[in-house]
This record gives sequence, C-alpha cells and structure tokens, in this order.
Amino acid sequence: MAASSVLVTYSAPPAFLSSQWPALHDGLQSQLPLRSIHWKPPSGPSVRTIHELFISFVSFDSVREVGASQIPANLLAKPLLNLCLVSCEDADSYKGTVRKQIKDWHALATQRKNQEWAIVHVVRTDSKNAAAGFFQRGNLLDKLRADFNTDKRDRRVSVATSTPCAYLLFCRCVQLAWPTSQTNPAAWAEVLSKIKDGILSSFDSAISQREEEVRRSEQQRLMPGWNFCTFFLLKESLAMSYDSMNLIDDALRQYDQLESSFLHVVREKNLSWFGALIVPSPRDDTTPLLSVSRKPYQDLILANTISVFDLQIYMLARQAALLARANKLAEVCHKVHRFLVTFGCQLWEAENILPAFFIESWTYSSALSVVEQVDTWGKNLSLEGQSLNAFYAGKAELIELARHQLDIMGIRSGHLPSRSPFSMAVSPKRPAPNTVDKRASRTISQPQLMACLNDKNAFCDLYIDLSNKAIDLYAKAGRRKFALSIHGSLAALDAHRGNLDPALQTYSSLPAHYSPHKWVSLESYMLTQAIDLHSTIGSSKDEQWMSLALSFLKAYVSGFGHNLLIPASDTLAYVTDMINALKAAADSLDSDLVQPDHPILSFRISETTARPEGEEDGCCLDITVENHLPCKLPVDTICVALVGRDTEHLDFQAPVGHLEPGKTTVTLFCPTSSWGTYTLETTEARMTRLHFKWDYKPSSRSRSRSRKVLPTLVRIPRDTRALDVRVRRPRLTVIGASPAILLTVTSGRNHVAKVTIMLSSPSNVQFRCRDSRLEDSSECSEWSLEASDSSITLADLSKDAAVPILVPYNETGQLPILHINLSVIYSTHSQPAIERTLSLASRIPTSLPVRVNVEDFFRGSRLFSKFTISTTSTQYIRMASVELQAVNGQGEGFSISKTRPREQKISTVTPSRPVNALFSIEADSDSGVDSLQLCIRYRMLRDEVETVLEEMIDSVVVDKAALKKHRVSMLAQLVEALESDPSWVDVYTNTGELHVPLINADGEAGELLSSISGALREMKPVDVGHGSWREMRMPVDPTTLQVLAAARLSIVSPPPAKSLTSWNPSSSIYAGQPVSALLSVYTTFGWGRLPPASRKTYRLRFDIQELVRDWLVSGRKRGDFEAKDGETYATSITLIPLHHGELPLPKITVTPLPLEGEMTMGSLSLPSCETHQVHGAEVVLVLPRGGRSTFVVDMGSGLP
Repeated sequence: MAASSVLVTYSAPPAFLSSQWPALHDGLQSQLPLRSIHWKPPSGPSVRTIHELFISFVSFDSVREVGASQIPANLLAKPLLNLCLVSCEDADSYKGTVRKQIKDWHALATQRKNQEWAIVHVVRTDSKNAAAGFFQRGNLLDKLRADFNTDKRDRRVSVATSTPCAYLLFCRCVQLAWPTSQTNPAAWAEVLSKIKDGILSSFDSAISQREEEVRRSEQQRLMPGWNFCTFFLLKESLAMSYDSMNLIDDALRQYDQLESSFLHVVREKNLSWFGALIVPSPRDDTTPLLSVSRKPYQDLILANTISVFDLQIYMLARQAALLARANKLAEVCHKVHRFLVTFGCQLWEAENILPAFFIESWTYSSALSVVEQVDTWGKNLSLEGQSLNAFYAGKAELIELARHQLDIMGIRSGHLPSRSPFSMAVSPKRPAPNTVDKRASRTISQPQLMACLNDKNAFCDLYIDLSNKAIDLYAKAGRRKFALSIHGSLAALDAHRGNLDPALQTYSSLPAHYSPHKWVSLESYMLTQAIDLHSTIGSSKDEQWMSLALSFLKAYVSGFGHNLLIPASDTLAYVTDMINALKAAADSLDSDLVQPDHPILSFRISETTARPEGEEDGCCLDITVENHLPCKLPVDTICVALVGRDTEHLDFQAPVGHLEPGKTTVTLFCPTSSWGTYTLETTEARMTRLHFKWDYKPSSRSRSRSRKVLPTLVRIPRDTRALDVRVRRPRLTVIGASPAILLTVTSGRNHVAKVTIMLSSPSNVQFRCRDSRLEDSSECSEWSLEASDSSITLADLSKDAAVPILVPYNETGQLPILHINLSVIYSTHSQPAIERTLSLASRIPTSLPVRVNVEDFFRGSRLFSKFTISTTSTQYIRMASVELQAVNGQGEGFSISKTRPREQKISTVTPSRPVNALFSIEADSDSGVDSLQLCIRYRMLRDEVETVLEEMIDSVVVDKAALKKHRVSMLAQLVEALESDPSWVDVYTNTGELHVPLINADGEAGELLSSISGALREMKPVDVGHGSWREMRMPVDPTTLQVLAAARLSIVSPPPAKSLTSWNPSSSIYAGQPVSALLSVYTTFGWGRLPPASRKTYRLRFDIQELVRDWLVSGRKRGDFEAKDGETYATSITLIPLHHGELPLPKITVTPLPLEGEMTMGSLSLPSCETHQVHGAEVVLVLPRGGRSTFVVDMGSGLP
C-alpha cells in the first residue's frame, strides 16, 4: 500500500521559481524518502524508528489557514516545515529588496501553529560576478543570522558539492554545485538531517497537544455532555497522524484502545450516541467489507447517527489497512474471521428487521471479499516460511466460514439434511426469526446465493467449489487435519446426493488420519457414517468392517463425541448390536486378528503378589478387568503374560465367557513352579479369533509417552511343596577331571509322570546332557534316566523323591561365575493333560573355595610335606579331615604317615587363619613314589548352620502340626538374624553353641522362635559324623630329586691322620686356637626317577661359607668331587675362632656340575640337587683365652 507523505511548503521570488526551483525540486526528490528517522514520543520512554517518510512540496501561498473544524483533522494535513528560497549575489540587493521579501514571508510563517520555518539562499556560481561575490558571501550569511535567527535556534544547514555551478544555503550558507551534484547523497546528508529535525520538531509539538486533548476528553467520560463519537473522531485523528508518519504500531494501538472503549460502552448498554444496531441499506450484504468509502462514516459519526454495525466495520477496515501496510496479512484474515463470527451472533438480535439470509449473505460476501482484498495487497509481497503458511491458513479459514453459511442456508432451504456435519454450523442458541416481520419485501443482493436458493445443483456445485478451495489452502498451509475435516463434509454431501461408494471410501479412510491427532469428535462422526453406509450398501461384515467397528468402539469409550457417534436414540441397543455383530464376524475369520492397545478394556493387577494354588503346583493371580462399554462383552479367555530374567516367561489364563459393564475381578492360573519377581509384559482378551492385546513393555510404551513409565512388578512366592530343581557343585570334586554340576530334582507333593530338564548358559558353556548320570546309581536304581543332546528326562518319580544327577560340561574359558538357565517341563499322574513348567536361573562359582600350598623337606629316605589350606573368599570353611593317599589305592615302595591329634575334631578355616597338615613319606631305596592325591572333606559354615537350624526346627515342631506351615518363615527369620550380626561365629566354632540375635516376633510363632533360640544356646559341638560333607581330591605330584646331599662339618681333636674320630666335647676351645675339622658329604640318589640300574655318578662342588666375623677357615674351602649313591666324601680343614662365645659352624653349599654329553635347551644339563645341613642346629662354645699381667701404678708423693 502507498504510504502517506508530509507537507513542506516553499516560497521564492517568481524569477527563482521559474528558473531554479524545478532543478532544486528534482534534486531534493532524488534523495527522498527520508530514511531511518528516530523519534522519541513525549508520552513514552521507547524510541520509535520511522523507516521511510515521504515528503510533498507545495507552494506556501497555496496553503491557507482555516478556523477550527468540528471534525479533528489529521495533524499531517497541514505543513510541518516552511522553506523560503532566495537568490542574492551582493549586499546592496539584499538590503534593497531581498530582506523585505524575507521579512514579509517570515511574518506569515511564524504565525502558523506547530510549523517550523527555514531560509534557503541560492547563489549562482556561473554568473559573471561569481568571483567578485565570493568575498561577499560571508557578509550575507552574517546578515541572515543577525536578522532572522533571533530565537537562538539553529536553523542553518550547509550543503557543499564539488561542481562550482550554484550554492544552496540552508540557514548557514554552504557552497553547492548545481545541477551536476544533485544525485550525490553525501552532498545532501546535512540538509536532509536538518529537514528531519524540523519535521520531527513540528510533529512532536503537534502530537503532544493532540494527546493532551485526547487525555482530557477521556477523563471527562463520566461527566454530563461527553460524547463517544466526538471522542472517537479525536482519537482517530491521532491514529491517522501516526499513520501519516508511517508509525503503524502507534496507529494500531490507538484503534485498539478505541475498540476497547467501544466494547466497554456496549457492555454498559449506553448506546445513546449511536443509531440502531444496524440500519440495513441496499447491497449492505455484498459491499466489500474493508472499503472505507462504502459509506460517509465520519459524517455519520459526527451526526451521532452511525449504527453499531457501520462503526465496527469502519474500525475493522482502518485496522486492516494498517495491518496490510505492516505486511501482516495473516493477522488481517484472523481478525476479520473473529469479527464476522462474533458480530454475526450480535446480528441475531436484529434478524427480524433484516432480509432473509442477510447474516449468511453478509458473512459469505465479506469473507470472500477479504480474501480477494488480501490477495491484492499481497501481490507485491514476498512471503515465505511460517508467514506464508499463516497467510494461507487465514484465507482458508475465511473460505471455510463462507462455506458454513452455505450449510446454514442449505438446511433452511432443504438442500441439505439437518444433521452433522452440516448442522454443526447452526448454533442452537440462535433464536428463530419472527414469522410476522417486516422483511418479506426485501431480499439479499448476493447473486450466487440467490441462484443457489432455487437450484440444488448450483448449490452443490458452489459448495464443492468452496470446499476444494479451502482444502487446497489448508494443504498449502500444512494444516492437514483441517483439510481432512472438509473431506468429511464432501463425503457427507456425496452420501446425501446418493453417491454412496465414494462416500464410503472417504469415510473409511478418514478415521486413520484423525486418530493420531486425537480428533475424537471428527473420528467418531466419520466412523458412524462409514458403518451406516456399510449397512446401507449391504456389504458383508469383513475385516474392513471389523476395523471400522473397532475404531468406533475406541472412539466411543474415549468419552468424546457421543452425540456424533451414536445416531440411534437407544445407545445400549446400538452398542450391543455392534458387539454381537463383531463377535459373529470374528467367528468367521480364517486366522487370528490381533487388535493392540484397544481402550475397550483396561487391566489392573489387584494384588501384586501371586498366591500358590495349594493343592497342586501352580499359582493364582487376581486382576481387575474394567469393561468400558455399557453392555456385556463376550470374551472367551483372559490371558496375562509375565516376563522374568532372560527368557523366563509365564502365561496366566482363565476362561470367562463374558465381562459385565464396569469392573470385574478375575482369578488367573498358571501351572508353574517358578518363583521370583516378574514384570507385566502383556494382557490379552480373546473373542474367538479376535484378540485384544495390550503391551506393557517399557520400550513400546515409551514411544507413545513422553514421560517415563515404571513397569508393573508381580512377585510370585516360592512353593516349598512344588517340584524343584537345585543346582549345586558335586559333592565330590576331582581336580583335573571334567567339570560337572549336580542337579537335585525333588518331586515335592507330586507323583511325577515325566519331567524334562533343559539347560543353557549365556556364557557359551556347553552342557553334555547325553553324558549325564545319576550321582549314586546304587541308591537311585528305582529311577530311569534318559538323556539326549539337549535335555534330560526322568519318569515316574514318587512323592517327596530327590534324584541327584551329575551333568558334565565343557569350559570355554576361565569363568569366575557359571550362569545356568534351567527350563523344566513336567506332568503329574493326577493331571497328565496339564503341562507344567519351571524356570530357574542359578549361579555357581567355578573357583575352588579353598587354596592349598605345599612345602617339601627331604631328609634321607624321608620326605616331609606340609600342606597349608586357606579360604579363597570371606566364607568360613569347616574341615573334617585332610588325607594324603596314593591314587591307585595302596602305594607300593613307600609309606605315608600323618601327625594325628588324640581325637578327631572339626577344624575351621577362616580368612585370617589357615589350617596346616603335615605328612611323612618314606620310600624304599629301590623304588620311586607313585602319584598321590590330597583328599579334603569340608563344608561351608553357612551350610552347616542351616542344617542345624532345620533339624532344630523339625525337632521342635514335630508335635505341633499347626506350626509346620511356619517352618520356612521361621528358618528365614533365623538365617536373617544370623546374617545381621556375625558375633556368634567365634562362639560357635569354639564351643558349638549357636547364639542367635534377638528376633522380634509375637504370638505362637514368637514363642516357638524363643524356644528354638534357647535350645541352640545349649548345643554341644557338632561331631565329624553329623551331616554331609563335600570332598575335594587334588592330585599331588611327588617331588623328584636326582641328588640329595647331607653335608656335615665336625670338629676333631687332635687332627687325625687317617681316622675319622670325632672331637671330644669335653675338650675346651679358646679364641684364636686352631681347631681341626672334618667336612663330610653323604649323597643318595633314591629320590630320582631313574631306576637303580641306570643311576650314575655325578660331579659335585662343595663350598664352605665364610663367616669372617666368627671363623677363619684354613685349608680346602672349595673343591669338586665325584658323588656316588650311598657314599660319603670327606676332607679335613682347620678352623680358627675369632672371638669367644657360642658360634655356629659355617654352612656348606653343594652344587652340581654339568653332565658331560647331555644338553637341555641348547645348554649343558645340570642334575637337580638339594643340600641338607646336618650341623645346622649345632654351635661351638669358644672360651676366652686365659693369662695374668702385672701393672705398677704410681700413687704419687706425700702418701705415708
């Protein structure tokens, strides 16, 4: 839209106007409009920016001052700046004529209110006197300042250009080359700046005065004589002034305030300043809504005869024009839409004086005229993105509003039926027009609507055309849901006209588009129409019909759109017939049809803890099922699926028959012996082949919900009388043999016909089920075991039977924990048709509970082995015995003896206190030692204590059958109490007394626990024969030694020549006295692996350790010799004790020399050798050397 302009007057002598003004005018126009003007309003703190401001130059004489008008005018209707253009080359002409002309103009200009003035001096530089007049210009500037700048306001601006043709002086005369520099922006910068200042100064003073007038008028609103129409014109003049200054937001704010004041007046019903609500005139219903020239609005306002209808249209038109100038076309559409809907309802009050269908015709024409108008305004705009989408959406809303008027007219004229969706446009609050009124002779003037009233085909064509236009605009705006709703109206029109097949196709496809967006009302209506059309056409109730029926029920139970969903008056009968038809259609299906997450039913776990059935293996779960329909729902079976660890899956089922409306508690049964905590996975209600299924897995629910949903937990208690399988280590563990696990199958209360066990492991351990066997075949001969590659089967287990089975497995690596998953399927003789299940997950540590270290000590023909047994964890271990024995029974060629206590007792291995066992092995000289094994009988302290507790509880409740049901809970309470306080451990291991911490329990069970605790305190220590023990067999390889040397150093006196007579201990040895000593090395080869016939001699080297602080060794301290089996090598040396005291003898080191001709890994072979110091514990008493010395001491003189 074209912007308004500010008036600026100019005045100059006739000669100047004819010769120079046209060129100057063109130069100024080339720099316009003014841009980026900043103005701070007097009534607000923020600064406004005027992006563009156009200026119109008019002659000063053409503007005449007029008196005050009754209609407040636009402030910019008068000039804001007056310019005087003069041409003067010397001081004489200025004094003679120019000054008088300027004074006459100045006298007139200063009398004009709220108008600034300025003087422009033009100097011709191309004249002959240009050079001479150059020096006179300064004098002319001074004279101008002195004569006219008397108010001390700076009105002088200088503009300079480069071409010496002419000079333009604005207040302060500055050189300006003319006309070649007229398009130079830099030359005009200061001139334009001063023009901005002059205009803003005038506008600021004028707007301040007008705002004060508006404020005074508004303050007098409650005083007698105040007139809203006068206030309206005054306020509007302020808005129009802002509009002329291109301050669009400020202008809109004034109209918004006017609209608010008008609504306040309407609410007070003080309409004395207006005419009627509406005074209909010809073509009121077809005149463009946003045309401000359709009526003399200001004259009607001034005369206080304007109707509310015209006043609101006038305000809307002004606001729309301003919004269009601000490029807010989408807001124009939305504002018009709100006005047409709101004011159309107001016109119901005057419907009796309006022509028939006037409101519909006026709304229809206005909506379409606004669409046409905004299209005209938007031709030169480049909208994109959200702005373009909003623009399309606004136009679509107006076209849809126009189509709603066709709905109203079509129902009243009989072209459309009075039902949804057509009746949705008819408001039930609209009063019926009086049949006897004054409008019979008047008609509407909209030609299209007049033609449609009498021609149904023309009406339908117009209806379809408008609908398609709205659909197209909604699609461009990205509002797909709104376009779909109009498709539904077109389908309803097709159904009304008899085009049933396309109508059914449209109705059937639309609900799928509405459901994700929660448009329940529209979805309900489309479903109802599709179902009704399906029945009307007579199609078979196939899966398509079932899908429609299920969607119908889904929309029905949601609670919205019931008035659109149920066309029948009897809702119960309608829904019941549909349910019966749905069941009949489900019976005819060839395969199961799963309907996920349908809201027809809702499930809730009544009790999160299941209960054992009691008489048979299995558990029951109570759930609450709520039927949201008003009728019975036929359901064959209710199913609930629970999921546990890994692959554990439990299915609870119960036959139902039907579900009553509202809540129903159903008890489900699952034939399982599994126990633990499970999560709810799915619930299912089966209607023959139609399965309603609800998924509760967090992964599926989190996709449809933004917030996190916690899983539903269900606890299944353990049934101690049900079939069970316990996984443990075997009672006999042989290190080095194939590993195995021990499965103990207990039948409990059941006479089991057949049980099949399948094992798996997430650790990729392969169980060799085919190699499974009974742990003790002699004791378990009554049971038969069948094994395959993947399962183990037992048959005919009697009640309370316990069958231990060993299952070997292959290790794929060193695993600290072996994870085992068991899946058990079994049946009983009493109920062979029911297949029961048991799922268990067990963890068995693969590391041994004990650690064994061994130390060997060779002493001639004997080997002493010390075994240190410690625990590998924080668990306490009880040991019954530790035995070292031959692998093949009785050993040949050697004997084993052990240090034994006087009576055999149980030892306790703690993390800080290991247990030692010492054995002596004596071998014959002609044979070696066979392979040995260490046998350890042990059990964990926890297992022993639990056994003691079980036996004590059984002994106490043996005569109290009523308390047997508390056996498991009492055992759990005792174990929990012992786990909470470990102070009882030391007392139990030392004395055998078990001090159970205090347990808080009431009633008969509490008394029983107290008696049990007292009996445990008086216990005797458990002996070895009590309870069962585990056994671990560990292979022990005998240590081999090729050479065993027994070195001895003995003192002889006197030093022998050839005999080896020992030294007499009664002889005394003094410090520093040489002493003869004999070094002897006895060697034996009996601990080697070679047979006696192949034994060799070995070259050995002895070396006497030097104790330089105790002994001085003289003689052969190092030497080589040839060692033979059972022989002694001897040599003599001399020892000199270096001080007195008990001195240990030097030690002798014997090392082997390489064997000639034998190589090991590329180097010479060395035989294994060990040296035993026979004299290692002996010491020699060395006495200090004896003697006497005489000393003479001078006592000094003077003594008597």
